Amino acid sequence: MGCEWIGWCGLTASEQASWVQAVGSVFAICIAVYVPWKQRRYAVLEERKKDRNRVIVMATALAPGLEDLRSTLATTLDYLEKSLAERVHLPEKLPRHLEFDQFRSDLYLFGPLGNTVNKAISYQQQFENSMNILRSLDVLPDDFIKETRTNMIHAVEVLGQCVIALVEISRGSH
Repeated sequence: MGCEWIGWCGLTASEQASWVQAVGSVFAICIAVYVPWKQRRYAVLEERKKDRNRVIVMATALAPGLEDLRSTLATTLDYLEKSLAERVHLPEKLPRHLEFDQFRSDLYLFGPLGNTVNKAISYQQQFENSMNILRSLDVLPDDFIKETRTNMIHAVEVLGQCVIALVEISRGSH
């Protein structure tokens, strides 16, 4: 096979060198674009993998604390209309697990669920004052009981939904 099939025969040595240099330059440019693109793609995939793993760790760590808070609020509901002597057995503080603060800045990784989990965590602070009133006043005002009951029922529902969603995530079934 001669050089006729690509037209090399009619070219001078200088022209042939120019063509080789041009093809080599195009190849080098392609490599120069491909390598950083491939590295960036790999880095993005690794970051996503780390985020997925972090979400599973966070879900596994947060679910028990939120369930503990949900359970305490659900129990507190039963004491709203009881006497002070019975209410005095309520816990002085609502459970506040370390994970609530540890993972709060990364809740965005949960997507829309992260906002709900953040809201659920805030219930601990919100009902802390209510617990102090429940443990200190002998007679509770009716409007306090009604408002606290409504808010606690809502909080228990939201906390329950969060716990279910977090358990599903921690099992890898999301």
